[in-house]
Amino acid sequence: MIILANITIHLPSTLEPTTVATLQAAEHTQAIAYQQQGKLRAIWRVVGRYANVSLWDVESPEELHDLLQRLPLFPYMSVDLTLLARHPSAVCGLEPSAELK
Repeated sequence: MIILANITIHLPSTLEPTTVATLQAAEHTQAIAYQQQGKLRAIWRVVGRYANVSLWDVESPEELHDLLQRLPLFPYMSVDLTLLARHPSAVCGLEPSAELK
């Protein structure tokens, strides 16, 4: 199941810069791990915002919820999800569980 996630981060101004740096480093490490596992298929930065758009390949919405909750920045995220299905006119695109190059 391919799910499109629009994620925006809202860090409170009261967080110490060292705490923010630690959270960001841990988030980066977890995102790399999810990509290596084939769960996080693609991720793009949204220009001008502390936000990203990402494609996830999961078995269920519950699995995605579990993966997102493990992200260090999860407490500061707003997440909008869209379940995607292959369009009959599509001639290219991501297939679930396709090999990443």
